[in-house]
Amino acid sequence: MTNETDDTACGNVLVIEGDAEYGRILSALLSGIGYEVRLATRREMASAALEQEIYDFIILDPSVYGKWTGQFLWTLAGSGSTMAAVIVISASTNIEEQARQLGAGRWLTKPVSPSDVLRAMTHISRLTAT
Repeated sequence: MTNETDDTACGNVLVIEGDAEYGRILSALLSGIGYEVRLATRREMASAALEQEIYDFIILDPSVYGKWTGQFLWTLAGSGSTMAAVIVISASTNIEEQARQLGAGRWLTKPVSPSDVLRAMTHISRLTAT
C-alpha cells in the first residue's frame, strides 16, 4: 500500500476491531461509500497497518489493545504523523470517560450500527473542516 489515495476515495480508514465479522461488515459499508478501508483484528495487524499507511480515521475497539489502549494512542499521537481522528467503540459502560482520557474524537457504546459509525465520522469531518 502507498500513502496516497485515489482521487475518488473519501479517505483512509483503519478499523481495529476484535469482532472480525462486525469488522468486515463495517469495512464493507465504508468501502461501499468510497473509503479506502483496512481491517485489523489483532494488535500486530494494526501496528503493521500503521507502519504502512497514514489514516484519516481510526475506528478502535479498545478490547484489541486491552490495557495497552492508552499507550497505543499516546504512541500514535507522538509518532510525528498527523493524528487521525479516532472513534472508540466499546461495550464498556464508562466508554465516554475512557474515550475522553484517550483523546478520541467520538465514542460509541456497543451494540453500534455501521450507520452510527458513519454519523460519527461525518460529525468529526464537519468539525475539522471548519
